[in-house]
Amino acid sequence: MDLSAIITKTIAESPKDEPRRYIGASGIGKKCNRAIWYGFVGAEREAPSAALKTTFEIGKRLEGLLLDYMESAKLNVVRPNVCNKHLFFRDKEIPLFQGHADALLVLPGSMVCIVEIKTAKSSSFTQFKAKGLRAWQESYFAQLQSYLGMSGYKRGVLLAINKDTSELHHEWVDYDDIYYHELRCKAAVISACAEPPEKINSNAIYYICNRCEFRKICHV
Repeated sequence: MDLSAIITKTIAESPKDEPRRYIGASGIGKKCNRAIWYGFVGAEREAPSAALKTTFEIGKRLEGLLLDYMESAKLNVVRPNVCNKHLFFRDKEIPLFQGHADALLVLPGSMVCIVEIKTAKSSSFTQFKAKGLRAWQESYFAQLQSYLGMSGYKRGVLLAINKDTSELHHEWVDYDDIYYHELRCKAAVISACAEPPEKINSNAIYYICNRCEFRKICHV
């Protein structure tokens, strides 16, 4: 019995995620507006490999594990559930700009913070520690700012785990109204486009294009 092949085949044949017909907080920080637009209109994505699907699933499982540890530490954690609409937030003026937060953390004094959890391999994790969140991954910074702007909360935290060593590192983030306004404007412009925005690069092997899930329909 080729156990590995059986498992890989099962992963590869697992159902696809439904297209997101909105501009998500997790994607608004992408550098390519065309890629954001493709996601918004429900364009067909390149199917991820079985290995990539597994990587995504491991990230989700680790997220839950870290929330378990936070609760074990007697921290006041609010997980997504039916009562809180799974921590769904949307912009009041641009309802197509929306997303789901990983969790909330209620600090002493009743300050509520948005919690976003990420995983990273050692080389990337080291950059987070050395450079800070925004310089490390602006898309993550934009995601957190989006949740803050949509929810009205004023502080958030990004907690990352090193997938190779299990080391943890976090950064607290204060709400930036000017930055969020720029994100809202970006979402408004992209959602109003009847045609795909300009390509970020005409070369399919450009580093952003080469790893884009819409590469095949963009570079034809």
